[in-house]
Amino acid sequence: MSACTRVQQSNGDGNLSSPRKKQRIVNLDNAKVTVVLGAQWGDEGKGKVVDMLAADADVVCRCQ
Repeated sequence: MSACTRVQQSNGDGNLSSPRKKQRIVNLDNAKVTVVLGAQWGDEGKGKVVDMLAADADVVCRCQ
């Protein structure tokens, strides 16, 4: 099993163009992604499922 990590770069003020970037390693081993995918247009209940899952989510993205 391989470890999943991401390196974030920041200089403390949110500007990533500065030459004084600090690196921070974020452990993503416990990261979870839930995808709700439908094959049809219209009401097949996707929105209701997403609303239920969104209560415990950090980020929700709805796309067409």
